[in-house]
Amino acid sequence: MKRFLLALTFLTLWSCIVLKPSPPLSHYSLPIPSSFEFTLSASPLDAQKLNKWWKLFNDPELNDLIEDNLLRNPSLQEGFARIRASRAMMKSEKSRLFPKLQGEASFSEKKANHSEESSYEVGFDASWEVDFLVKKNPLLKAKEAEVQIEEENLRDSLVSLIGEVVKNYIQLRTLQAKFKLIDERLEDCEKEYERLVSYRYKAGLIDLKELERAKQNLQSLYDQRESLQKEIKTIKNSLCVLLGKPPQSLEEKLETFKPIPLPPTEVMLTTPLEVIKLRPDLRRAQKEILKEESYLKAKRLERLPTVKLLSAITLGSLTLGDLLHSPKLTLQIGASLSKVLFDGRSLKWEIEAQEAQFQEAIARYEETLLQALKEVQEALFMIEANSKKLELIQESLTSAENMLKIEKSLYESGLIDKLTLIEAKKNLYDLKMELLEKKGELATSFVALYKALGGGLGLLEERDGRKNES
Repeated sequence: MKRFLLALTFLTLWSCIVLKPSPPLSHYSLPIPSSFEFTLSASPLDAQKLNKWWKLFNDPELNDLIEDNLLRNPSLQEGFARIRASRAMMKSEKSRLFPKLQGEASFSEKKANHSEESSYEVGFDASWEVDFLVKKNPLLKAKEAEVQIEEENLRDSLVSLIGEVVKNYIQLRTLQAKFKLIDERLEDCEKEYERLVSYRYKAGLIDLKELERAKQNLQSLYDQRESLQKEIKTIKNSLCVLLGKPPQSLEEKLETFKPIPLPPTEVMLTTPLEVIKLRPDLRRAQKEILKEESYLKAKRLERLPTVKLLSAITLGSLTLGDLLHSPKLTLQIGASLSKVLFDGRSLKWEIEAQEAQFQEAIARYEETLLQALKEVQEALFMIEANSKKLELIQESLTSAENMLKIEKSLYESGLIDKLTLIEAKKNLYDLKMELLEKKGELATSFVALYKALGGGLGLLEERDGRKNES
């Protein structure tokens, strides 16, 4: 035993001398701005509201779609399965720390010179790779990091899915509002066209050219209406797929037209440093660094020797009866020490490759961080631009409504012609259509912001809470 310990000590020291450790792990750092650029009103971030940010739109139907259906999405179910698989692999790695016991039974029969000889044996072998040099610890940490990576993958998928559902819902309500406006415009234009045909054209007050122009305007509205119908159906089917439902299954639920949902104009905002803690993709990138660092440590520890304790118990006899009552007992106990003395520098290159993967993970984290800060800032810029543009359109719309009232009065007094009145109506219609478009864009820019902040994880927290209770 003393010789064994002496050999172990020698090989351990020899590993550290002959195979020098790699340079220290580099640390990742990136300058981060202290705040985002935003000139409109903002309030401190409320974590609870961010976790269920879609409720800020105050739309019960949107709430139902997300809270009752979203977790059925196939990609989320796939993520849950990957987490279970990753946890199982981690437990499998932990189980390698325990001794391994193996049982074996054998029977043999030998015939020679008209004589027979039988033998029976039952035995148990035990082996245990003793991790007194903690070579396994980095591998366990790597497996734990892989579980956490899959968990963050799932959270990131959920954040993206919620953003897509809300964005599609806003697009649907925007299209439906446009469709309703076109219907109103069509009704007015159809009446106007009938008046032109029935009275003014037959009376010779307008020529064929003016009549054809009115007809073309009417046909253009019909075409727009048909195009919107197709877009509405497409968006509904997209929502079905996102919510894990068959196409057209939400047709009846989403048939009723509702206004475009808008959240409070005061933006919830935080610092760039806090964004790192909020976004799942950034947390995932950090776990990737931890995983690669752990694998690197494990690879370096492969220089150290491996120690195994071995034991075997065998019960043998020439007859089955003797095996049960008076077997021959054999006990073996031993230990082994192994160390790669020469591998053509294979381990050195494996360590170097793992160091490169570690540096790659750091670079990927920095890239993800820059992209995250960019997404938040761009969303804030879009909110500012769309808010200001919406105010201008609303002012123009108010002016156009007042102008139409004046021109109606002038037309009834015979001071302006019909064409001027028609142009005023068309101008008002165009502004209303532009207003709807801009409302949808403003709502979508809020979606982009709360998605960029990593919001929407309340669904998973509720699910995990219900799971723990049950």
